[in-house]
Amino acid sequence: MTFLIPLACGLVTIPFTALATQSYLIRLPADYLVRPPRTWRDAWRGSAWRKLGTAARNLAGVALLCAGGVMLIPAVPGPGLLTLLLGLSLVDFPAKHELQCRVLQTRRLRSRVDRLRARSGRPPLEFPAR
Repeated sequence: MTFLIPLACGLVTIPFTALATQSYLIRLPADYLVRPPRTWRDAWRGSAWRKLGTAARNLAGVALLCAGGVMLIPAVPGPGLLTLLLGLSLVDFPAKHELQCRVLQTRRLRSRVDRLRARSGRPPLEFPAR
């Protein structure tokens, strides 16, 4: 009986995370991973509204990271890896750019992202030389 709550949460979040992740990956500029990353200090500069927005984005990212971690458990349905990727894109931390590159360069995920972008008429993502 206790498995019904995670099951319900997983089923509710599947469409949302799938659409949000697809939208994010399609709109991502092709050179996003090769351009110099924004530092976390730059994210916190500016007005109080900008700081509030950055804090809200980081909180949403942490929530998605937690949800993605739960979805990686075999008994819980949902796109765990994609949810982790979406949460990772929202959170600001020093090694974010390198971690995104490593996750997106996995052979299976990279081919899926390239196919998704090709269907939408977008060029494949560029990766930095190793």
